Amino acid sequence: MLVKKTLKKVEALLLSLALSGIAGLASAQMLDEVSLSEQNDNVVVTVRLTTAIHYVRHFPATQGRTLDIYYDILPGASPDSQFEDKETRTSPPSDLIPGFVVVSNIENDQPKLSIEFNRNAEYSVRPGKDGRSLLIYVRKTTLKKGEVQQDLPEIVPAAPGNQDEKGAEKLMVFGRDALKLGDYPAAIYAFNKLLLLPPNKYTQEAQEWVGVARERAGQNYKSKLEYEAYLKLYPGGAGAERVKKRLAKLTVRPVQAPETPGKPAEEQRAGQTMTYGGVSMFYSHSATTINSAAANTDLSALFTTVDVSARYRDDEYDNRLVFRDSYTQNFLPGGTSRNRLSSAYFELKNRGLDYSARIGRQSATGGGVMGRFDGATVGYGFLPKLRAGAVAGQLSDALPDSKPVFYGLKLDMAGSAGSPWGGNIYAINQTVGSISDRRALGAELRYFEPNKTTYALLDYDTSYASVDIAMLQGTVSNESGTVYNFLIDHRKNLTTSNALIGATTTSLALLVQNTSEAYVRELAKARTPTTNSAQIGFSHPIHAKWQLGGDVRVLNTSSMPASGASALEGITPFTAGSGNVWGLTAQLIGSNIFSGQDTTLFSLGRDVGLTVDGWNFFVANHAMYEKWTFDTSLRLFRSKDIAGQVTVQGQPTFKVSYQMQDQLDLELELGLDRTNDRATSTTSDRRFFTMGFRWVF
Repeated sequence: MLVKKTLKKVEALLLSLALSGIAGLASAQMLDEVSLSEQNDNVVVTVRLTTAIHYVRHFPATQGRTLDIYYDILPGASPDSQFEDKETRTSPPSDLIPGFVVVSNIENDQPKLSIEFNRNAEYSVRPGKDGRSLLIYVRKTTLKKGEVQQDLPEIVPAAPGNQDEKGAEKLMVFGRDALKLGDYPAAIYAFNKLLLLPPNKYTQEAQEWVGVARERAGQNYKSKLEYEAYLKLYPGGAGAERVKKRLAKLTVRPVQAPETPGKPAEEQRAGQTMTYGGVSMFYSHSATTINSAAANTDLSALFTTVDVSARYRDDEYDNRLVFRDSYTQNFLPGGTSRNRLSSAYFELKNRGLDYSARIGRQSATGGGVMGRFDGATVGYGFLPKLRAGAVAGQLSDALPDSKPVFYGLKLDMAGSAGSPWGGNIYAINQTVGSISDRRALGAELRYFEPNKTTYALLDYDTSYASVDIAMLQGTVSNESGTVYNFLIDHRKNLTTSNALIGATTTSLALLVQNTSEAYVRELAKARTPTTNSAQIGFSHPIHAKWQLGGDVRVLNTSSMPASGASALEGITPFTAGSGNVWGLTAQLIGSNIFSGQDTTLFSLGRDVGLTVDGWNFFVANHAMYEKWTFDTSLRLFRSKDIAGQVTVQGQPTFKVSYQMQDQLDLELELGLDRTNDRATSTTSDRRFFTMGFRWVF
């Protein structure tokens, strides 16, 4: 934990120097997109992130309603090291698996993604094939016509006539969840089973919903009978008015439309359009008191995010429109409000001819692109195992007067049928005006099997004759459920634009004009540190409810010489290297310890280096009780600097969420951050709260 905090401070310092005088910088988004694809008996959920990561572990191992995936953000992997916390992405609609919401937790003891399914799911987890994504293989639960869902008897009463009203409630919840997922046979089965029970408070609602389920399943004649039965039983009230409107719009088609000649009905897919996403709005406030003095408000802001996707797919096309935006209204005196458009693109995919294109604001997907950009990406599969790609655009998060423009080519190669091997080679050229910013050749190599994965990346800048990235990571698992992970990473991210770090201008052209391009390139090299890191870890189930995990890591950030000779270019002092900083973390994770739906984490960390000596303890519990969710955590942190001065920090937090409706959650979080600096006898208390709502659709 201390290693990560130290590294964040270094990167934040470099970033603040580079962006000095620029107001309204927003934190970068960590979550990019969530997509689904089918593979045998599973639906593969791909959660794509905007920066390079290293998968560490996940829990629970194979099934549950909540899934936590722990990972590390690779040092120096992103030009912007400050990421938004608690981002949310909604799952695309699917009639094959339960719906879910993905929430990022960057400020946790270790970064993690929390996946909240709307009912229990079976899954397995693997790192993605590009070093910046995670794959969740979720077992299909949809029904074909005439089938009975296998896990339904475990969730609902097994026999008609059960007078337990809780059983009726479970049937209602299950049926409505299945209806929302498009699992119409399961919904019809659940509602009919409920209607066989003695009359209860859910009977009337079930009679209406079984008609809705049959209508959406295309069983118009049977739906008409269900609606007519409802009106006979419940002729008055708001429900009757709704049913009358549905019945009036219902068109009964006794004759089924003919199949397309030469194509079986089960192979046909009619064009389908869907819209999904979410809107959230949260107000955050914090105030700090130092040694019992008057409190000083340091945060008062309203955070609003919008995430909307529209998708059309049929047998030939799979097209999308995506829009994601966040706005921060700053209420502090003199504070600056800001807007950040993170994604706004149209994507076209043709399955038959195997071509694709994406145009607009989007996140990098490899190929040497370093960050979010405005531009276009195209691809074409010209042979069964070869796919060519091209990309061109302008980095959107760079300095306003020095936005790099780039273009690149990529060739993806897949192994022979059944082969776990794959990879690509790429070339990219990046300029700022007429100034060369980056020119690189790269290659990625992948090896993926269910029990072992490997991903390697080499990026070489030909203009600087520098290895920018050399990385190898992977996982190995065995039959006992033990998973090992490893990482070796060398990263420099050298660009000519780095010369602006510490400069008083944001124009690279002006800097070159007042010196020379050769001088500016030397300045960039002097202001670009090299980070080397390595890590090995494991996770092992020690009980049906408990998992033990641990990691050993080492990190080294190089020194940077003094540079600059004028105010324009900036005069930066010598920055000492970190030396080898060693870290050890042990985690104990349990499920259903205090209730039937909870996850508990205990984490203990130790970090030691030339200037680092610290301990970190973290405990957290996530519990679900029907529509309520409670999160409680406590972090204790102790560090000693090179002079032997000790700082102690404690941070308890409590969060409660209430599912007001199926798609609307209300949330309140309270917390205290107390820091005691024993060298100065200073105690600071930062009290904070966040409240708001999240609506998914």
